[in-house]
Amino acid sequence: MGIKERQERGREAVRSSILDAARELFVTDGFEQVSIRKIAERIEYSPAAIYGYFPSKDDIFVDRSVPRIGREYERFTFAREGKQILTARIEEAVRAGVLPASIAPEVMVHIVSCALVGVAAMRLSDRLPNGNVADALARDVLNVTLAGLQTAPQTFFSSPACPLDETSPFLPDAHVSSQEPRS
Repeated sequence: MGIKERQERGREAVRSSILDAARELFVTDGFEQVSIRKIAERIEYSPAAIYGYFPSKDDIFVDRSVPRIGREYERFTFAREGKQILTARIEEAVRAGVLPASIAPEVMVHIVSCALVGVAAMRLSDRLPNGNVADALARDVLNVTLAGLQTAPQTFFSSPACPLDETSPFLPDAHVSSQEPRS
C-alpha cells in the first residue's frame, strides 16, 4: 500500500470517528447540547481538526452517513409506537374511503413520515426562515401531503416489512419494482 492510500485510509478512519462520536452525543445529549468542542473531546482531537473534516456541526448532522441512528430504531420506542398509530389511522382512513385503497398503507406511512422528517431536519439545522414556527410548517406539510394522497396519485415506491416491527402488518412479498408504478 502506498503513502497516498494509507493517508486516505487514515483520513477516513478519523472521519468515521467524528461521525460515530457525533451520533452518540446527538442521541444521548441532544443535537442542541452538542458542540464541535464536545465531539473533539470525545475523540481526543482539537476542534480545529474537526473543522478540517466538517465546516460546522450542521454539516455533521446532515451528512448521509449519520442516519445510522436509524439502525438503532429499537431504542426509539416512541418512534415505533408513533409509526404503529400512524399506520392504524391510515388504514382507518382507507377503510372509510377518505384515502385511496390503491396505495398501500405502508407506502403512505413512508410518504407522510418523509414529509415530516424534512420539516424536522430543517428545524434542527436552523434552516427555517425567521419567524416561521416548525409546528405550523409541519401542519401545512401534513395537510398538503394528505390532500395529495387523497387524489390517488400514481406511486412508484414500495416498502417491505420493517424487520424491527415484530407485529408489522406489512408483507415482505408486497415489494414492487421501483420501475413499476402502483395504481
